Amino acid sequence: MKTLYTNAHLYLDGNRAYEKGALLVEDGRIVQTYYQVPKSIDNDISVIDVEGDNILPSIFTYVDIDEYDVDEDFSKSLALEGIAYFVASLTVDDGKAVDKLINFDPDRYRYSKCFGLHIIFKRSDIPDEVCAWITTSPNILSFSFEADIDQKVIDIFKAANRRVLITNSDKGRFSLNFDGCWGIYDKPFTLNPYKPNVYTTCLLKDNKYISFDDSAYPDSLKLLFKIHDMRYLLAKGKLKNYIDLGLDLIDISNIMAMNYYRFYGIGKRYGGLLPGKEASFIVVNKENEIIASFIKGDLVR
Repeated sequence: MKTLYTNAHLYLDGNRAYEKGALLVEDGRIVQTYYQVPKSIDNDISVIDVEGDNILPSIFTYVDIDEYDVDEDFSKSLALEGIAYFVASLTVDDGKAVDKLINFDPDRYRYSKCFGLHIIFKRSDIPDEVCAWITTSPNILSFSFEADIDQKVIDIFKAANRRVLITNSDKGRFSLNFDGCWGIYDKPFTLNPYKPNVYTTCLLKDNKYISFDDSAYPDSLKLLFKIHDMRYLLAKGKLKNYIDLGLDLIDISNIMAMNYYRFYGIGKRYGGLLPGKEASFIVVNKENEIIASFIKGDLVR
């Protein structure tokens, strides 16, 4: 069955928006987007008027499975919050975490789709055999390390086509070939003008990705938004909190959705309100509240 969502402010792909557009969905896929409502609509199309509300790509985020067991109920709660896609983050520092890593199945979730794992290493002395084993797993997509990690370890993961982020610190050598900073405001740090650090290295290079969440001090986040390219920010948190910081919905579409697809190289099938993409999107009202979440064209209830 085809469904046409009309009179919507459509935020397509982090670059373009249609002020009073329409979105056509069939069998869980986006068929077409319109910059204005079609004058003629076939009788076999169900029409839903969203009355000027906003339609954005669903949220993509990291979910910490150190604290949560992401079972089916938790997956549904994510979907109700507008999160259609996620990468599970896991800190590997003991045997219990290794067991979680070995037994992790990203296909077990009915609602929000898990693409795989982001592994957080709390130590830099990672044995070669551990590196070799981890890089053979198709479920592991990315890693973060303390800043004193050896370049040879990074090279192993990069050669396996995995993304590598460095934890914010004033330690380490910043000629390292890494992709960005993990949790730039996760822990206190001191800016020393006479030493290199991850914060300034990433801020001043537009092609470095930076992950963060909305718990940071508002002015610290505003500084990040002002200095860094918005196409390279990976945000966690509540949509409304970022709107309250002054971001528009195009910026939010980037930092909470589109940038993740670019980072992980999965944008051909997922992400954005474009023909052929999976029909996962959120409806945001004029008070900037998520009032509906759709996954593969179905309303999550």
